[in-house]
Amino acid sequence: MAPQPESVQAVTSWLNKNGISPEVYSSAGDLLRFQLPVDQANKLLNANFTGYVHEKTNTTMVRTLAYSLPADVSEHVAFVYPANQ
Repeated sequence: MAPQPESVQAVTSWLNKNGISPEVYSSAGDLLRFQLPVDQANKLLNANFTGYVHEKTNTTMVRTLAYSLPADVSEHVAFVYPANQ
């Protein structure tokens, strides 16, 4: 299901104001993809991304236990990945 035009506008405007150019990542246009350094993601999302090690595989994954979005953006976003998985 495609997002409403006002949702696309709200999210892309917020990202663009923060120097981020997202890429549409799904045919429906409901997923966006972009990469950020951890310090920029922490600032943008008011988060504390940290490396967690999966002991069985010795794989490090960067995640956060909490994040926040501006009120005018949060109503348009279902989730941020990777975050608290």
